[in-house]
Amino acid sequence: MAMKDWFRGSKAQPSDPRVDIETQIAQGDLEEAASSLRLRLRRNNGDMYSRLKLAEVLMKLQRKREAVDEYLVAAETYARDGFFDKASALLRKISKMAPSNDQIALKIEALQKAKDLDRRRDMVINSLLEGDPDGERRFGGTTLELQQLWTELCQSPVIEALSDDQLRRLFAATELVRYDEDQQVVADGEHQEMILLLGRGLIEARIPLKGGVETAIRSFSGGDLIGDRALLEHKTWPAHYVAAKRTMALKMTREGLASMLTGEADPKGLLDTLRQQRHDHQVLSAIRSLEASG
Repeated sequence: MAMKDWFRGSKAQPSDPRVDIETQIAQGDLEEAASSLRLRLRRNNGDMYSRLKLAEVLMKLQRKREAVDEYLVAAETYARDGFFDKASALLRKISKMAPSNDQIALKIEALQKAKDLDRRRDMVINSLLEGDPDGERRFGGTTLELQQLWTELCQSPVIEALSDDQLRRLFAATELVRYDEDQQVVADGEHQEMILLLGRGLIEARIPLKGGVETAIRSFSGGDLIGDRALLEHKTWPAHYVAAKRTMALKMTREGLASMLTGEADPKGLLDTLRQQRHDHQVLSAIRSLEASG
């Protein structure tokens, strides 16, 4: 009999540790359950089952502050992994648990912004490729490059100010351009009507000093828009613009602008958005100040 029991035991499957924890909770061993869950999290910090279950146990133990901390970690993990709805639900739950915590409202606001940016990214990329199997080549970049470009552009005040429809129009009316390090983008005094909305990289506005040496008076990086003076006011460029690093940008010409404005409900508002940074005017102002100072 003993030998039979020994063989039966050797074939038994190991128990599910989650069942053990549920048993501890059902039997009222909450402190033991909390310790078991913390041990699991030390072994695997990304175990969301254990994280959420620990928060529940802590609430039953009347340790609300610790429970809130665990729920916050879970919400941040969900948000980081792109599960915005789950993160939002947890934050709303925390808000009811800790109504006096002003940081929760800020986290909910930041989460909604991240969710909206994610939605707008998908909308832009999908609209570029939708119904066009050659969409990537038509725009001049791969889907991965478009995603990388969006990461650089999404915090731009220009992008943030555009509606969904205007954002679609912008990407449809532009082309992806690349500049190598030290490549000239445009020359001082050149009459090239275009704007560049910079993604990855760095472009400098340079002017010559005595002896022919150039110096940078302004630099522009991700999210900056240059060329509004040239395209929207038909003026010449005020300085040499050179890529100080390998640069990727969206380029819009006169034809692209006309396409973007066609059917636009608020063309003036759209133009005001494109010229809001006025970087080229600042470059020209800096040049004039240098000239005035001798």
